[in-house]
Amino acid sequence: MSRIFTKSFFRLSPNDQAAVVDAEIRDLESCLGRHLNPDDDRKVENQIERVRQRAVEHGVWPKQKHDPVFFRPKLMPPEVELDFSLESLKYVDDVLENMRKRKHEPTPECMSYLGQYVGEVLIRQTGGRWITDDQAKMGDCKIVEIPDFGYANPIGKCWKRLSNGATDGVQFYCRVVVGMQERTRKEKAEQASTAIPD
Repeated sequence: MSRIFTKSFFRLSPNDQAAVVDAEIRDLESCLGRHLNPDDDRKVENQIERVRQRAVEHGVWPKQKHDPVFFRPKLMPPEVELDFSLESLKYVDDVLENMRKRKHEPTPECMSYLGQYVGEVLIRQTGGRWITDDQAKMGDCKIVEIPDFGYANPIGKCWKRLSNGATDGVQFYCRVVVGMQERTRKEKAEQASTAIPD
């Protein structure tokens, strides 16, 4: 972090500060997966997390929480386009499968970033919203409330994908959720059109 959070850094414009932080994180992310020792990858992950936290504390990055770069998970190649589409969830599955094959133990923060991105995809595809599940056994847990469907736990789903492999695919699950919502809405529309007026 030698080139960021210095006196000269804070003399930059807000946009330039955000660009410097983003470049620093991308440089660090490019180092992930190149180490023979998994502990070295974890050190880089921790360094990325420290950069993120300090940037947020100083209010210089991300400028908007819904900026895709805010949700960029560790171990995801910088060139991957996070556009909040269902198709982009393939990369989440790829990252989790890579962790599983390498027997990589991710930090909770890393899994949280993955789950937050999955949740944001669901919200954009379904019109859902984040809520707190006060009934979660291990403390408060952020889940997504989805109209005409129910609830989804994207962070928990990522952990299940890591544990169970492709049988718990994230992209497939989200496609099912969106499909069930569409089917429910279609059924409601058909019932409303055939209802006999009072």
